[in-house]
Amino acid sequence: LLPELSAARCAAVTGHDDAARLLDETERRGLFVSVLAGDEPTLALHDLFRDCLEERLARELPGDVPGLLQRAADTAPDAQGRIGFLLRGGHWAQAQAVLEAAVPAWFGAGALDTVFRVIEQFPPARRQQAPALDLLDGIANWARGSVPRMAGSLQRALAGYRQAGDGDSDDAKRCIVYHAVALCGQGLLAQSRREIDALMEQPMPDDVRAPAQLVRTWHALDGDTLAPVPALYAEGIDTLQRADDPRL
Repeated sequence: LLPELSAARCAAVTGHDDAARLLDETERRGLFVSVLAGDEPTLALHDLFRDCLEERLARELPGDVPGLLQRAADTAPDAQGRIGFLLRGGHWAQAQAVLEAAVPAWFGAGALDTVFRVIEQFPPARRQQAPALDLLDGIANWARGSVPRMAGSLQRALAGYRQAGDGDSDDAKRCIVYHAVALCGQGLLAQSRREIDALMEQPMPDDVRAPAQLVRTWHALDGDTLAPVPALYAEGIDTLQRADDPRL
C-alpha cells in the first residue's frame, strides 16, 4: 500500500516491530525495489510489483484493507497523501475533514490545481452527499476567475445543504454570500442585492458577515450616489478587525 517503505512507516501500518530487518533483507535480495535517497533508509517497490501485491492483498485479506489504509494515512507526510489513502479506504468523512483543514493553506499558496484535483478524487455519489465539497469548489473557481462555474457549484452546495435540512447553517449562508459575489461578476446585481438583503436579516458569524457587508458595498458603488459607500465599507472593515482571522 505504501509508495515508499521506511522502517517507521512499515511498522506503523503492519504492526511488525522487525520492519527494519525485513527491509534490509528485501534490499539485499533485490526484490523489485529501488533505494531512495534520504535521511533514513527508504525503499520503493517497482510499480508493477506493487500493483501485483496490492491485488493479492485485496483478494486474500479484503477485510483488512480499509484499516491498513487508515494506518497508512496516519503515516503520510502531507495532507494530499493522507487524503489519497483515506479515499482508497472509503473513509470519505475523514478525507473530507483533512481536505477542509488543508484548503486555507493551499489557497494561500495558490495551489488551486491541488484543490481541484483532490475534490475530483471523491466519487460522484459522495460529492452529491457532501455540499461542502461544492462550496470549496465554488470558492476555488472564484480564485481562478471562473465565475459561471463558481455560481453553479455554489447553487449545488446550497441545494445540498437545504436538502439535508441545513439550510440555516453557517455554511449555507456562506454559499449565499459567495453566490451573490458570482452574480455580481455576471452583472446580475439586482439578484445579488436581493440575496444579500435577505441574508443580512439573519444571525451569522463574522467570517460570513464580513464578506456579505463588502458585497453590499459593491452594490452601493453601482448606485446613483456614493453617499452610502463609506458607512457600508466601514462596517465590513470593523467586522474584519473584530474577527481577527488572517484568512479573511
